[in-house]
Amino acid sequence: MKKYSLILLLFKIVLIISLLPACGNKSVSFTDPYLEELIRDAIDKPEGIIYPWELEEILTLNANIEVLEGVEGSVGMIMDLTGLEYCINLSFLDLSNNQIVDMTPLESLTSLKTLRLSGNQINDLTPLASLSILETLDLSGNQFIDISPLGSLSNLSSLDLASNLIKDISVLSTLTNLSELDLTQNKISDISPLSSLDVLETLNLARNEIWDISPLAECRGLKNLSLGYIPPSGRWYRTADIPGTSNQVNDLTPLASLTGLEELNLNANEVTDLSPLGGLENLKYLYLNTNLISDISPLGSMVNLVILDLRTNEISDLSPLLGCTGLKDLSVMGGNPLSEKSMVVIEDLKDRDVNVMR
Repeated sequence: MKKYSLILLLFKIVLIISLLPACGNKSVSFTDPYLEELIRDAIDKPEGIIYPWELEEILTLNANIEVLEGVEGSVGMIMDLTGLEYCINLSFLDLSNNQIVDMTPLESLTSLKTLRLSGNQINDLTPLASLSILETLDLSGNQFIDISPLGSLSNLSSLDLASNLIKDISVLSTLTNLSELDLTQNKISDISPLSSLDVLETLNLARNEIWDISPLAECRGLKNLSLGYIPPSGRWYRTADIPGTSNQVNDLTPLASLTGLEELNLNANEVTDLSPLGGLENLKYLYLNTNLISDISPLGSMVNLVILDLRTNEISDLSPLLGCTGLKDLSVMGGNPLSEKSMVVIEDLKDRDVNVMR
């Protein structure tokens, strides 16, 4: 009887051991050879079977093709993420500048805190909805319209959605922990959902279809705000020179409450009246290139202003700038009907070591 019991026990042990490969030792296959090569490098296993437990040890993975270019033995552009779903402990993942369309394998990577997917061909964000602890997400330069799957990502503090096809940003009203948001070059006209983002510090809305900025009056934490195109260094331009769409902001009244602003870009809009900016004494960098401005007297009290761009406006009198005692760089010579008196002001500014540029 004892012998029979011992045989039965041994049989059970053998059975359990035989089942182990189906659980912990199941092999993982990668459809994409470039992703497999990257994974093998991460686990230091040039050949042989790859097991799930090996992938669970990977905490960070950088497959940004721009970073890898020029590196000896670097991989090519990744198209298929199959197999990546086993890297369940990843906290940092950079897949920028590849050829990814389908993100489905990412939905199981719930430990991710930083995810970068810029410069791909993504059009469906649904797989990201489960990544609830994400803090930094870069989706710039893709092809999606619908951002509603991002509504569950309440821990996001930095979100880059630049250069996509977005029109509706209503879901962003729920992302109240955002401190950095980039919506450059989309098709946005209504920014009312942004009024609830009271901890937002950096906001880029350049190259959209915006004219009403009244919702921004509630974003009192803003330090850096861009509503305008940034031109190539060292040149002035007309609105017709600007690629893509351009905002059409005229009324700056909502900005009067943003007293913490340090940088403001309003290039290539339709601004005529600068008086709402008069109380923004913390401004250090102000870009007003290509507008319809003639009176710059509201700028005269901005003693902290360091860089000022006034090119391509209708300005003749520069005397208010003598009050900008902290000014270091001034761009004003191109595209303004400056008076003779203003030329004297320019010489005075140069005597103060202000760099006056075209």
